[in-house]
Amino acid sequence: MAQENPEVVPHRHSLTTRALRLATLRIGLVSLGAGAISYYVNSTSIEKDVTGQLLLSTEQTLQRESLPFREIKDLQRNFLEEFKQTLAFPGMRAKLMEDFERIFHRHDDGSYTQRPGLFEGEPLADGRRFARMSATYAPDIPPNDDTRARFALSYLLSYKYGSSSHGRLFNFYGVVPEKGFPIYQDADIAKVFTYSGPEALELETYEFYVRGFGTPGNDTLFTRMYWDFSNNAWMTTVATPDVADASGRHQILASVDVLLDELMTRTAKPAMQGAYSSLFIADDEGTLIYHPDAMEQIKSTAGKASIRSLDMTRSLPLLDVVSTLMPGHAQIVQTRDDIVAMGRIPDTPWVLAVHYPRALMTPAVVGNLMIVVALGLLTLLVEILILRSILQKQVAVPLFRLIAAIRQFGAGRERLCLEQLPTQSVDEVGELARAFGRMAERVQGAHDHLELEVRDRTREARHLAAIAEERERAEKLLLESEQRYRDIFDHSLDPLFLLEVTDEGLRFIEVNPALESAAGVGRTELIGKTIEQTLAPQALATAMAKYQRCVDSDAPLDEEEELELPAGLRTFHTTLIPVRDAFGRVQRVVGIARDITERKHVERVLHSYRESTREEERKRIAREIHDELGQQLTALRMGVSLLRLQFGSGQPLLMERVQVLMGRIDAIIQVVRNVATSLRPAALDMGLIPALEWLVSEFSHNAGIACSLRASTDRLELDDERATAIFRLIQESLTNVARHAQASRVEIHLQRNADHVFIEVRDDGKGFDPKRLSKRSLGMLGMRERGSMLGGTVSVDSAPGQGVRVQVAIPLRTDLELL
Repeated sequence: MAQENPEVVPHRHSLTTRALRLATLRIGLVSLGAGAISYYVNSTSIEKDVTGQLLLSTEQTLQRESLPFREIKDLQRNFLEEFKQTLAFPGMRAKLMEDFERIFHRHDDGSYTQRPGLFEGEPLADGRRFARMSATYAPDIPPNDDTRARFALSYLLSYKYGSSSHGRLFNFYGVVPEKGFPIYQDADIAKVFTYSGPEALELETYEFYVRGFGTPGNDTLFTRMYWDFSNNAWMTTVATPDVADASGRHQILASVDVLLDELMTRTAKPAMQGAYSSLFIADDEGTLIYHPDAMEQIKSTAGKASIRSLDMTRSLPLLDVVSTLMPGHAQIVQTRDDIVAMGRIPDTPWVLAVHYPRALMTPAVVGNLMIVVALGLLTLLVEILILRSILQKQVAVPLFRLIAAIRQFGAGRERLCLEQLPTQSVDEVGELARAFGRMAERVQGAHDHLELEVRDRTREARHLAAIAEERERAEKLLLESEQRYRDIFDHSLDPLFLLEVTDEGLRFIEVNPALESAAGVGRTELIGKTIEQTLAPQALATAMAKYQRCVDSDAPLDEEEELELPAGLRTFHTTLIPVRDAFGRVQRVVGIARDITERKHVERVLHSYRESTREEERKRIAREIHDELGQQLTALRMGVSLLRLQFGSGQPLLMERVQVLMGRIDAIIQVVRNVATSLRPAALDMGLIPALEWLVSEFSHNAGIACSLRASTDRLELDDERATAIFRLIQESLTNVARHAQASRVEIHLQRNADHVFIEVRDDGKGFDPKRLSKRSLGMLGMRERGSMLGGTVSVDSAPGQGVRVQVAIPLRTDLELL
């Protein structure tokens, strides 16, 4: 046989490929870790550079003259001096009052209204102009002789540096309160002041001026940011009051309107050299003064927007830093996504904040990272090539020869297998090849031993197959027998059931469809349940006693029983057969229950018909005895009486014999009456209540026992069958009292409702134990049959020494009558 080539072509699942992949992965992970470390060091270094540059630029912006609020204060001082000189012109104050008369019209009642149209004062000698500021009528100020007190008036001197080097950056105004109109003292002035000039100052701006006149010293005041329609820009007003009298009241208030957007565009933004995302100004309370991206929000909140409403500042503790800021110096506040440099603007209550998102650092960090990644990939490629060469020479070739030898071994060519094993290798592959050679020799010996074992096991398997075949035949016969049993069990017309005797009681383990139909209960509702769980409580004691007798006996047990089932009240003739195990213990009970409900129903019908026929026959015989025999006896007595009258007086001996004969005739008549009454009491023809009253009277007279009748009605209309049955039941009860009770008093209670008639006969006799009452007692048996015939019940309650109470319930209509 030709020797096969031991070389094996490497594939993607070979050990060499896997080792190469593992080494590549390890090198890649090392390179990735080095890249991550480089990225962290690089990003940290860039962050430090950015933070330092941001801090330095912010402080330089604060300290240099790019935010010229100090220059603004100097300009204000110069303006105040020039404004005082303007007010010193001859006739200036008289001219102001003349302007007042031009602006307002005085009515007869002393009130003033403003004239329509705009007004500007006459130009001054140096080209400056007065602009008008007026107040409307104040109805809540009480009138007095000085009608001017009903108005508040001040004048605004517009002094604009139109040719200033600052361009439209500043607008300068001076406000002078006229004597007699102390607006800085009257709090109600805020309600009535309006400005109708072109600058359209709002109420808050005026309140700012009022507050300025009440400020002690010459502290500078700053307003919130507002929109100036004349300049079409966002502005803030900076005011410096001037003290003119000894009382400390300000006579002149110089104010400067600062265009914030122009200020930030021309000064602060160039100073920061674009190293930011946004610049904004806030006061010490965190209220935004200026923010280029939130101007509409500031306007909609009337200048009360907070820095907390900005998305990038919600997570920054800016308010905590504001109180620690020193003028001209900056601090850094940073989070994971943002860096903010904050510093207090000198000579102002404001704070300048410079926002720098960390995302702006990403390009520089990514550039450095790309260089690191490129170097890592180049190093990885060189290491992979070197590793591949080493694995191919020292691992792959010996492994491929070992694989070829294993294939030869699998094909049954052990000699070729031993020749191709790389046993000369000194590494793990050679050790594996030598171990495999030793294993091949042991496998050959085990193969021979296995052949012998196989032959032995084959013989045993044939024997087991014969046993299995015999068992299969037995199981087939058993299945056929079980099928026959199942056919008989399931198709039997009589209800069948199988009970298992357990510690918990007798448990149903099988029932047939006939039992399900008769009981009105499904098979799943019975299987697994005990007798106690299925029978009604009133029938449980009797049934358990019966089943216990069956378990304790050796013979089948036959009994009739009535059960209240979901299908209704059913009567069964039940046969219980105990089944014992190999140890003689009763293991199961087979029950055969024949439904005799219909038969019992027919028997009751026949019994009712028989009793009805018997009662009719009694009535007929009583009528015949009363009508025929009674009449004949009466005629006989009358004839004997006539004989005594005609012949008795002259013949004493005949008179004596006639007297004896008449006594016997009277006795016979009484016997006839008693017989007729026992067969059918004549009083029943007058109704049940009169008949019972007659019966009570006769019983008391004959038995010498006090007897009383209590009825819920004087007239009880019943059919003849029920009236007779009730009469007979009471009659039988009184007979039992006279014979056995030794009573001194009997009470009879009769009551009727919509459905039943209830009778109770109670005596105070010696009583008896109902358990010792013989089931064959004809009196009680007859009473129960008579009550059952009409669908009623008869119960007896007694105890020794406590008398007897018989209770009867007769329905007014029975099921037979309903049918």
